Amino acid sequence: QEKEEVCRERTGLFLSALVNLHASDSFSIVTSSMIWLPWYMGFKNRKSLEIKGDGGHFLGAGMEEGGITVNGDAGGMAGCFMSGGLIRIMGDAHGVPYPKGGHVIIEGDIKMDHGGMYFDHHGYEERLEGQLSKGLITLKGKLIDDK
Repeated sequence: QEKEEVCRERTGLFLSALVNLHASDSFSIVTSSMIWLPWYMGFKNRKSLEIKGDGGHFLGAGMEEGGITVNGDAGGMAGCFMSGGLIRIMGDAHGVPYPKGGHVIIEGDIKMDHGGMYFDHHGYEERLEGQLSKGLITLKGKLIDDK
């Protein structure tokens, strides 16, 4: 399992480096047929990235600008340490995102795994308040604001 986690991290960081260093401003990554999802896709992103399928954990971590659209669900910690830009998750976010800047839009629910049971976003709006530190989260069309 430890080797798999290292592979997930390195694959996502490698894909992010390719995107960030390439001259093009727009990219698509297809994850729908992958056996496991890379972590850290969109790391320190500054471009337009479309993920066709689900995004792994730490999606858009450290993102500075640009945009990421996930046409599926996102893993935990989407937008962590993000300072700018926009992440749009068309499905559910598995875990609470904590952007330090920028904006995370979740069209589905926030799902939390506690002992094999999943809970939807009810009650998490209060948990998010006071945690946002300049970052914004929109959940199902409602801006969650800690001001």
